[in-house]
Amino acid sequence: VQFYQRLIALLRKRGMRRAPGQTPYEFAAAAAGRLAATPGLEHLAPCPEQVVLAFYQVRFGHQPLDNAQREAVEYALMKLARTQDE
Repeated sequence: VQFYQRLIALLRKRGMRRAPGQTPYEFAAAAAGRLAATPGLEHLAPCPEQVVLAFYQVRFGHQPLDNAQREAVEYALMKLARTQDE
C-alpha cells in the first residue's frame, strides 16, 4: 500500500527502521514512542499508528478508505514530512 511505504520512508529519514519480525503496528508504536520522547515532535506521536491502522484496514481488512480516512492519512503524512524539512 503506497501510503504505508511513504510512512516507512519518512520514518527511515528520522533514523527509525522496522526490525525483522516486527509487525507494522509494533513498528508504529515504537516510532510513536520515539516521537513522543523527542522535544518539539511530541505532536507527531499519533501519526504512525494512524497510518498503520489505515494500512491494516486496506491490506488485511480488504476495505478501502473513505474520503475522511484518506484525508486523515494524507494529513498525518504531510505533518511528518513537513517537520523533516524544518
